[in-house]
Amino acid sequence: MMKKQLLSLAVLVSAVLCIGGCTKKIQNTEVYAQVAKHQVIAIVPPEVAINGMKKVSNGSISELQRKESLNFQQRMYSWMLKGKIEKRIFVSIQKLQDTNDRLAAAGHFDDQPLTPAQMCDILGVDAILVSNYLVKKVMSDAEAKTLGLAVWRAGVGAPRGMGGPTNKTAVSLQIFDKETGRMVWDYSNRLNGDIKSTPATLVDDMMRMASQNSPYYYKKTKSI
Repeated sequence: MMKKQLLSLAVLVSAVLCIGGCTKKIQNTEVYAQVAKHQVIAIVPPEVAINGMKKVSNGSISELQRKESLNFQQRMYSWMLKGKIEKRIFVSIQKLQDTNDRLAAAGHFDDQPLTPAQMCDILGVDAILVSNYLVKKVMSDAEAKTLGLAVWRAGVGAPRGMGGPTNKTAVSLQIFDKETGRMVWDYSNRLNGDIKSTPATLVDDMMRMASQNSPYYYKKTKSI
């Protein structure tokens, strides 16, 4: 588990240090043609690391990271499923229960992490979407609530962004192709959360930006 977390953190640090805070790319036209063949993909549970929380045990942080992973995964699934229903995305997305159950049965969550190619094979999909989230708490939840209450008492309201960031999140997304075993697309960005931010709003902001360059979205339509 430790090796897996260290690897995830290394990927996340790279995301934080990316020039301009954001990168996205499709490797080349040949790979894009490969992506166009995909019919079904799976969203793998994200790796989530949280730091900056004081007076919290390692066990509590691990449990919070597990819950946040499922929250982020569900929100990404909902976003892409909506795109599929509205005919803005051409691939189908495997049900999360099937994805997580099959990975669990293969030991992926028990210090036996699978390679992207192995996951594609076990899940029976054409590609997988892998993601990493590094969440840095700038202030505690209690401090954020206190700030929100103070703003409300001042009669100003609490629009998003007004109170300053309560957390900062570095996000990294990669798509891995089953047939070639290669990473065919990647995206990374940094997001600032405020006193009204939730995992849902953070993922919505990230997916809105990422979808503009995702190979699965029809290029002639506008992103959400």
